Amino acid sequence: ISFLRTMASASLSASTETEEIIVPDSEEANQKISNLQQSLLLKVGLISSERLQWALQATLIQSKWNNEIALKRLEELDNFQKNHSELFDDLQPDEFVSQAELGLITYLPTRNTKGQLIILMHTEKLNDFVKTFSQTDMLRFSVFLMMKQMKETETQVNGVIILENLRNYPMTAGVRLKGASFSGMKANFQWLNVSPMRMKGIYGCYQPWYIGAMMGLVRPFMSSKLMSRVHLYKDDVETMLKEAAVSPNQVPPEYGGTLEGFDSAWFLRQEVEAMAQARSLENPIQDSTNDDDDGDDDGGGG
Repeated sequence: ISFLRTMASASLSASTETEEIIVPDSEEANQKISNLQQSLLLKVGLISSERLQWALQATLIQSKWNNEIALKRLEELDNFQKNHSELFDDLQPDEFVSQAELGLITYLPTRNTKGQLIILMHTEKLNDFVKTFSQTDMLRFSVFLMMKQMKETETQVNGVIILENLRNYPMTAGVRLKGASFSGMKANFQWLNVSPMRMKGIYGCYQPWYIGAMMGLVRPFMSSKLMSRVHLYKDDVETMLKEAAVSPNQVPPEYGGTLEGFDSAWFLRQEVEAMAQARSLENPIQDSTNDDDDGDDDGGGG
């Protein structure tokens, strides 16, 4: 399921973009964003347009700053959000900490030399994932990650790569996933289709023989551009990291690197801590207000 998701993502990305994104100057870019906001407001209404703000600039960049194409894609994203509101409702970082701790999917705090975001996927962890989590849990986390990552301009422009450890890839994990259904799988691929992520490459290592067989089955349906973005290295992780423009000290040993003690939930813990600190700053104000109220009451009682 994980391998097929990344393949689908690369396929959809490869079919909708060129290699280079020409970024206009700031004044022109701001004008294009403003124009798209107005068009989107007229097309989908205030509530939907506000809900799509996170994807506005990312979709415009994905569409090579073509407002007409971007508007069409945002309409498709809006329809998906309306049809699958359960995947978007009340997304909070603390909901996903236990998922991220498994290490099935995460991303690095550093980028490769091309400025691309580096996503890590350890597919053997699917065996642990299916014991606790459901298909909806997986999709909600995917939505949360995408919405977070696509807010960064550097990611919007430079795109994303995936380093995937395919050792002992669990072929039957998909059918053991709680709540697994055809509609859920369909929603998964629809989400990859409407999301504004620009997939620039998939770099897989330690793949078992049957991954090659799976590739052989889908190869006739893959474009040459997609084929150029999928790379499998077996045990040659040194070459994988070199071609992915990633330094060994950036990634954990599972991906051929030397980074020890990597916390796969690091970005969630940061958000949870920031939210806790924000609440703590509000409390003194509330306490002070309560003290003032108590003082007024005591005075009145005297």
